[in-house]
Amino acid sequence: MNLKDAVVNYKSYEAFFEKEKLGLKRNTVREIRFDDARFRLLYEMHISSKYGKIQIHKTNYKGEDLQYKILRQITDVSFFKQVVIVSW
Repeated sequence: MNLKDAVVNYKSYEAFFEKEKLGLKRNTVREIRFDDARFRLLYEMHISSKYGKIQIHKTNYKGEDLQYKILRQITDVSFFKQVVIVSW
């Protein structure tokens, strides 16, 4: 897979989603889960400096997907202790 064509999907609560959509919040911080293929993909992007895209899905506080999505070009992936920071 070409990393530049890869898309990583995450859900975001309504309040955060609105800030992300407006460009006021330009990153997400996630606890690393080694059983989740998204983190392996992000690590590949991190070590190669070849970044794909992040697609963010809006959810409500019950975790239900509300079908609103934004797609952004990833500009950086940083790992720190037990979290990954994905910036766009």
